[in-house]
Amino acid sequence: MQPTATEPKSWTTGDLLEAAAQSRLAYVLLAAVAAVALGVLVLTVRLKVVAVVAVIGGASLLALVRPDLGLLALIVFDAAELSRAASASSPFTAVRIFGALTLLSWLARGGSPGVGRRLQSPQLTFLLGYFLVAALSIFYAPHPELSMPIIREYFMIFLLFLLLVALARSEWHLQAISWTLVGAAVISIGLAMRQYEPHMERLASSQSNPNYFALHLVAVLPLAFYLAVAERRALVRVGMLGLALLIMGAIAKTYSRGAFLGMALVVVVLIVHLLRYPRRSMRRLVVPVLGVLVVGTVLLPAGYMDRVRSIASSPGTQDLSIYRRRQTNRATWQMFLDHPLLGVGLGNSTPLSVVYRPQIGIERAPHNIVLEVASETGVLGLLCFALAVGFAGADFARAAGHYRRRANWLMYALCSAYLVGLGGFMVTALFKTATVVRVLWTMVAISVVARNLVAQELRAGEPEAP
Repeated sequence: MQPTATEPKSWTTGDLLEAAAQSRLAYVLLAAVAAVALGVLVLTVRLKVVAVVAVIGGASLLALVRPDLGLLALIVFDAAELSRAASASSPFTAVRIFGALTLLSWLARGGSPGVGRRLQSPQLTFLLGYFLVAALSIFYAPHPELSMPIIREYFMIFLLFLLLVALARSEWHLQAISWTLVGAAVISIGLAMRQYEPHMERLASSQSNPNYFALHLVAVLPLAFYLAVAERRALVRVGMLGLALLIMGAIAKTYSRGAFLGMALVVVVLIVHLLRYPRRSMRRLVVPVLGVLVVGTVLLPAGYMDRVRSIASSPGTQDLSIYRRRQTNRATWQMFLDHPLLGVGLGNSTPLSVVYRPQIGIERAPHNIVLEVASETGVLGLLCFALAVGFAGADFARAAGHYRRRANWLMYALCSAYLVGLGGFMVTALFKTATVVRVLWTMVAISVVARNLVAQELRAGEPEAP
């Protein structure tokens, strides 16, 4: 009897073998095409391009198979600035394409259960509020063409936020993200050192200026320290302290004065925390950490302390850059007073700076993240921005307390590291234009991940340690 249309087809052993043979043939053909393409690339272009294509192709395949591991690769691409998404010239950078590929791969696999509940957070609510005010400013900004590149940046930030919260569903994911951020920082330092030449005054990454580069490193520095604190293996602990020293050296080589203040805050909080650490065995790490600081102080680049001392110089002795920054900030403050509700429009504080303070000479961006947000998006934007960052810090503190009570020392150290890193970032950002620096919003997204992990444990009803 012939099978009806509703009956499933019965597969024989011969059918399965034939299908397997065809599948192998497809793989052989695909491998042959890839080999020919790689051969053509080797013969026609530089080896560097071949390596870049191979890395991007491998990462894309990884994203298709495991979107959560693809997320880690995306963090490396973005944080190490292998192809920085902050390019205003083209919307088709490797990071943007790979980010979209990771998102589509996750959606094609059916997403994950409970993603709507995980996304529910004050951080996302106020982040959307800030982005909405920023996007609407294009309709009243004097120069709307300056707003569009930043809006594209915010779209990529929002995509990264969604991917992080949706795909990071376990403690392992949070730990892997933390190690990935440290590794990406080391890669970016290596790339910066590779292009550094003796005539260059300041160290910078391949795409961003020294101030942005230092801002990112200040946020990652606590992760290296706290991973060393949580690590039980002595060799790995020594290695993490070495990476912390490397990051501190790179921050100093940028000659960023704001980053020095952020780094100083990180170090002071770390030492005080170690002295009061709940595990007595960890308090002995104060001596190695102080040793790292002493070595770092000895290896400071020439003229670094003179540049730091210029922060507190008197008006008559301050250098030209300090004078211009103060004048720019005064102009930005006046913009906010003139447009207190909605601001002058995203990205428009820079061209208006010379209008409010002609003595500046040329157009300058505000060197203060609070003034930047206030002048460009008004009270509404500033309130949403502050609440998003504030709830992120509160969730990190709450998660750290939760894991301390449960004696989960690795997660306690990581949540503490992100809390300190967020504080160090904001202190540094008081001297920077920093709303498009991706690591800030990465930390805000990770705070939602920590919030969700704590909620999962509380719903499971596991008893807490005394």
